[in-house]
Amino acid sequence: MHRHRKRARAFGKRVDRGALKTCFKRAPLARSTFRRVRNRRFRVGLFMKVRESTMFLRSLFNLRAASPALTRLSLCGVALGATAIANWLVARSSEHRHPPMGGFISIRGVRLHYVVLGPKDSSLPPAVLLHGNGATAHDFVDSGVAKLLARERRVIIFDRPGAGYSERPRGRVWTVRRQAEVIRDALRELGIAQPIIVGHSFGTLVALALATEARNELAGLVLVSGYYYPTFRPDSLLFALPAIPIVGDLWRYTIAPLAGWLMAPALIRKVFAPSPVPRSFEAFPVSLTLRPSQLRAAGADSAGMLAGAAGLCRHYAGLDMPVAIVAGTADQIVDVGQSRRLHNDIPGSALHLVAEAGHMTHHLNPSLVAAAIDAIEGGRAIGGKPGSIAKALRIRECAHAAWCESGKPTDRFSHYLREAAAKIQEDEAAYDKALADSFPASDPPAHSGITKQSTVAPRRAL
Repeated sequence: MHRHRKRARAFGKRVDRGALKTCFKRAPLARSTFRRVRNRRFRVGLFMKVRESTMFLRSLFNLRAASPALTRLSLCGVALGATAIANWLVARSSEHRHPPMGGFISIRGVRLHYVVLGPKDSSLPPAVLLHGNGATAHDFVDSGVAKLLARERRVIIFDRPGAGYSERPRGRVWTVRRQAEVIRDALRELGIAQPIIVGHSFGTLVALALATEARNELAGLVLVSGYYYPTFRPDSLLFALPAIPIVGDLWRYTIAPLAGWLMAPALIRKVFAPSPVPRSFEAFPVSLTLRPSQLRAAGADSAGMLAGAAGLCRHYAGLDMPVAIVAGTADQIVDVGQSRRLHNDIPGSALHLVAEAGHMTHHLNPSLVAAAIDAIEGGRAIGGKPGSIAKALRIRECAHAAWCESGKPTDRFSHYLREAAAKIQEDEAAYDKALADSFPASDPPAHSGITKQSTVAPRRAL
């Protein structure tokens, strides 16, 4: 073969190439033969490329004939791998569209994300907001609670460990007490003294654990739609699946995000029921909560919710700080009876039930949370139990109306709160006096609660 090649090279050197080219042009048969050979080589090359690209699929079909079970397993592996890659891309895209809102602090090897709002020089106690299970710090921002509170005081919103952009290292059992310890150390590191802790849903357990661990460092508690006593919850077993090692990891990276996207609309309607979903919740980043990392944290919190409530409920009676409890009477996530029971167990606590409201009362009426904080401050001022949340809400509504009419949005809102409180106090005193004067001194109605000093005529001498 090499000998023929050498002869061809020698022949090419002896023959003029221009003459050879002219010969090909003049010979139609030779030219067509050359083209057929070239097309054939092209077809053979294309066939080899297609064959190489489809080699994996053909190997699966050949394997199917030999072992059908192994073929199905291979196809499932390919599908799960593609799903995991797609979920990873969606998670990165969600983080790009919803970047961190605040800063980070490292506590005990845990990187916590937190948001600070409001004036630093406010004389009012700061408010610390703790969100529920499956949520992030966006919950309090989108509801408007943070905006209302930031007009008058400093507000700190934490992403609890594993939620949002806060880390949740593996190898530890993240009970409510461990989460409370991390939050407590973060508050000390940030220099937050005597805050009022506001917890919603699962965040109420962390707030109560914080109150039992560092009761002298807190000014009070506001508990919104909380879970306080251990009860059997079948839904917690379903949501706890991503927290199971190995099996849970496979579930949360593949099927769980897809199932979450399918279930999210119905779950959102349920937490707001019987009220419609407000427009404020449309801005909430649901895609952040369906990342594999947060699914694991939410599953672990669901699994430890019952044990956390069981360990805390025996300490409720010993809480000697002002506590305000807010709940909706139509809550479909947590029975409102738990809030009533907690009110009976904590001496001097204030309870406010919102008629026909669901689990997300802070979205339906953000001023209610601010009013509960005002009630706690009123109780601290007189050294006793918190005042009426309904009265504090009325004062806040009057202050908000005066603030809007003033046309000076840069003014401190606390000034209008004090003026509204003084005005309502004067109106109530004038109303009580007018009501007392409208009845005879000797026969006030038994249900009015009015007592007047009666004058008794002297007995006539016989």
